[in-house]
Amino acid sequence: MRDLYSSGKKKKGDDIDFVFGEANQARMTGVCGFAGYCCLNPKRFLRRCIKTVIHELGHLFGLPHCVWFNCLMNGANHLEEDDRTSFHLCPVDLRKLMHVIPQFDPVVHYKAQLTLFSGVGFSRETKWL
Repeated sequence: MRDLYSSGKKKKGDDIDFVFGEANQARMTGVCGFAGYCCLNPKRFLRRCIKTVIHELGHLFGLPHCVWFNCLMNGANHLEEDDRTSFHLCPVDLRKLMHVIPQFDPVVHYKAQLTLFSGVGFSRETKWL
């Protein structure tokens, strides 16, 4: 595995040149890079990979990075920051998603998350649900 690097311009003060994922809503394409997530703990690796995929899917549905709450749509510039972000959408982004996908049902969504998290042993996320 190899890290992903963004072709976009770095902002002044950015000390990173790799990305965990990128999404292009106009082209409805996204990519996730998992090389930076390699660690000795397989559960932590899986948690990081799933969060990145869901985060990038959020971008494909038009959700920008969240600045309001601890949310799945928070941006992350390093692993520690990524690990601190929630696995769940905040109320603001949940409402945005419900607006762009009228048939989106939060109850069905949370039940599916509970099944997934229970199946892979994510006890912290299961307790939240």
